[in-house]
Amino acid sequence: MGHEYDIGDGWQHDVVLEKVTESEPGAKYPRCIDGEGACPPEDVGSVYGFADYAEAITNPNHSEYGENLEWNGPFDPAQFDAARATRRIKKGLPTW
Repeated sequence: MGHEYDIGDGWQHDVVLEKVTESEPGAKYPRCIDGEGACPPEDVGSVYGFADYAEAITNPNHSEYGENLEWNGPFDPAQFDAARATRRIKKGLPTW
């Protein structure tokens, strides 16, 4: 299944269901259990804008490091936070 986010900047995502498992007692759904890489910050621009941002924010010697740090705070493009992803996918959904 595909999803385009932020029409105009060209963010296209593939959502892949890899397997279906039995529900776990006490677990709340939907939930994200795994992923790869950090979600780009809002308003970073296109895929190319994110690449430029990631290069600058991970290099303290980069000329735009300080500006990016002030704009968005510390950021690790390789970090993935399943709990944060779960909170984001539940936003706007009813609480079941």
